[in-house]
Parts: sequence; structure tokens; C-alpha cells
Amino acid sequence: QGLAGRLLAAHLDGGDDGRDIVVEITVGERDVREPLDPDLRASVLQRLLVRAGFEVMPAAPAVRAIDPGALTARRAGTPGRTRS
Repeated sequence: QGLAGRLLAAHLDGGDDGRDIVVEITVGERDVREPLDPDLRASVLQRLLVRAGFEVMPAAPAVRAIDPGALTARRAGTPGRTRS
């Protein structure tokens, strides 16, 4: 597991308050100085998020109208749980 995976795991280990976690990945998350190939970037992000239990899908049509490569990822929370 690389740095990105460890950072994501540490964030998710912070607690489950029962709500879904939704991630929007848009052009704003891309490195403007040394951008990765868009297909490679999407592939890496999808693998990272799927390994962490997220379902990855294309973003809403309104978002994709501005950024065709935008993605949405959702991870279901645990019903009935609250953060301690």
C-alpha cells in the first residue's frame, strides 16, 4: 500500500458516524504543472478508492458538462453507528 492508500485508510479509520462518504474528483484535483495522463489518473484513483470500499461512477451530468473526466465515489456508512 502506497502513501495515498495509507493516507486514505488513516482518514477513514478516524470514525464511522453512520453516514455515507461521498468523494467528487474533478479537474481541481489535478496537478497543473505535471499532470498525469487522464486515463492513467482515473485508473489509479479508481483502484485506490475501490480498495477502500468505495463504489466509483461518473459524476453527475451537470458536473461532467464542465469536466468530462469527473468521477463520484461513494462508501456506505454503517447504519446506527455514531462517532465516539
